[in-house]
Amino acid sequence: RSTLFPYTTLFRSVPEGGGASLHSGQATHRAGGVRRDRLGDGDVVMVFPQDPRVIHVLGLVHKPGRIEIPPGEDVHLLDALALAGGRTLQIADKVQIVRIIPGQPDPMVINVSVNNAKALGAANLLLASGDTVSVEETPTTMTVGLLKSFMRFGISASAPIF
Repeated sequence: RSTLFPYTTLFRSVPEGGGASLHSGQATHRAGGVRRDRLGDGDVVMVFPQDPRVIHVLGLVHKPGRIEIPPGEDVHLLDALALAGGRTLQIADKVQIVRIIPGQPDPMVINVSVNNAKALGAANLLLASGDTVSVEETPTTMTVGLLKSFMRFGISASAPIF
């Protein structure tokens, strides 16, 4: 069974002295002593699975948890919040993105506003695999959450039981 990939030509790179690797795209130059040839009948192509790219979303969202980034796609802050079911309180605006930088002892913490991400394209940050997105609790969100809880409790407690 064969699969056709439009606009892509596969080439076999054969370093002088043996060994082979596969490259996708146009290979029209010679560099570093590598000869490039088209794949021929009987050549074997092995594709190894890649580790999934994931982000984590937590805090004031409806479905906190691990979100897998689809291959070949980018996920921005607002995309991640939508994939996590949206914010539990629309007033929740403060978001922290925690990013691990290889070789750095401490993670980078990026503070973002959801409202700014909506209004300004540049504030809707592109997320990287391994990022943790946290919609933060603030005094305002805590107060609104408590008021909503009391209203629900008050309505259900005042309903007559028959």
